[in-house]
Amino acid sequence: MLLFMVMAFSAPPVHLFAEATAGEVFLYSREDIRSIVGDWFFNPSDDRSFATPDLNEKNGQWILINSNSNWSEIPDCENYKGIAWYRLKIKIAEIAAYGMFFTKTEAGTQIFLNGVLIYENRKDNSGNGFIKAKGPPDYFQLPISLLREGTNVLAFRTGYLDHFTGFSRALWLGNFESIKNKYNGFIIRHTILSAVAIFVAGFFFVFFLFRRSDKYFLFYSLISLSLGLW
Repeated sequence: MLLFMVMAFSAPPVHLFAEATAGEVFLYSREDIRSIVGDWFFNPSDDRSFATPDLNEKNGQWILINSNSNWSEIPDCENYKGIAWYRLKIKIAEIAAYGMFFTKTEAGTQIFLNGVLIYENRKDNSGNGFIKAKGPPDYFQLPISLLREGTNVLAFRTGYLDHFTGFSRALWLGNFESIKNKYNGFIIRHTILSAVAIFVAGFFFVFFLFRRSDKYFLFYSLISLSLGLW
């Protein structure tokens, strides 16, 4: 019950949003914030020209898939374990401070805005690949100097990690201050939940110290600790 109360009181404010459809999403004002989970263009190959903003996705191997789906479950892609690309068109009504927030990436990722690299995580020493690790929760601002009214293109270069691909969880785009608040809310909420779980672990462990014959107290303590550290 305590965990549910913490989640309820620490939840971030609700925003109306629409998912990406047909490889594009709209920001109607500088205050807008939207989920960009949805159908993105996808190509199971690695070519740096895929970051080019004026590339025509109707040519080549581009297909529409859900950004949170696992490409290893898609016909003709199930055996592909290399680096792949996603593309999403962002249509904005006015140039302003916009940002992006994601709770994790399933593998190392580079993000390009209108052909320019603006973010990367989990890069390896070669500078061309990624280490075997998921990307952490993060947010960043889209450089205003790269934005243009109308259509902008975000291109994502990402890898394969132990049968997991794509993003799998929430992706948000919009007003930078709102994006930052959403990230901070996410971190605070999960920090509180972790602290509660670790406290419960200690609570059960103290009981176990006084009642060694009741092994289930130790079991509950270890389960709670694993949840708190997860």
